[in-house]
Amino acid sequence: MKGQILHASPIEHSTLKGAHSMARKPRQWFPGAIYHIVCRGNHRKNLFFDRKDYFKYFSLLNHAYHYSPYHLHAYCLMTNHLHLLLGTQADPPCKVMQPLNSMYAMYINKKYNLSGHLFQDRYYSTPVASSHSLMKTSAYIHNNPRAAGMVDNPEDYPWSSYYHYTQPVRNTNNSNLIVTGPYNERIREKRASLTMIHEKAPSLLPPSPLPLATEKLTALFPVPSHIHYRTYVEREWKLSSMLKEAFQK
Repeated sequence: MKGQILHASPIEHSTLKGAHSMARKPRQWFPGAIYHIVCRGNHRKNLFFDRKDYFKYFSLLNHAYHYSPYHLHAYCLMTNHLHLLLGTQADPPCKVMQPLNSMYAMYINKKYNLSGHLFQDRYYSTPVASSHSLMKTSAYIHNNPRAAGMVDNPEDYPWSSYYHYTQPVRNTNNSNLIVTGPYNERIREKRASLTMIHEKAPSLLPPSPLPLATEKLTALFPVPSHIHYRTYVEREWKLSSMLKEAFQK
């Protein structure tokens, strides 16, 4: 059974539909290709059960960078599925995703004494072939929590990269690797304040290093990019809502 998609893009719909009707095709790849990666919990079950699970996946993403470098342009970890906007370097995405999800599944099964498949099938991947597609896909990813009714504003969801794109201060030691310094400290504090409502969390969450590369996407927007990106995401949300209402009439 395939997982439910909220406000899914036409490309993602066609990808999932095709998975029902035909045998798996070899994934097309070339160095530098960018993909929208979607991983879903088996039978729509949860992938993440508490905040430590989210940080474990973050840690594994960072670990994956060291054995197969890649660019992470955007991400959103939902409860029962996740989205990654992943830019490849020297290796195809399977070199990142297969060991990453395998290690995470072992962690979850051991922690919660579970057995069987954690993920639904293999991951889905859709090529992002243009700057326009990169912009629209990132907006779709960042609007996912709002489409699911989890938040009213994407900035209020603590497990996505939206906050990285909508704040004016960034301090990166490496354009390909880790977001650090005072900016990352604010993100950690924001995650703490947002998750303490639901959990007895400490006042400051542990660090969550990510191979996050914001430069490619922010370069597509005029300066100040954080304001223009926020406006773009809001416009995409209103457009998708209008289209949804039109189809429901």
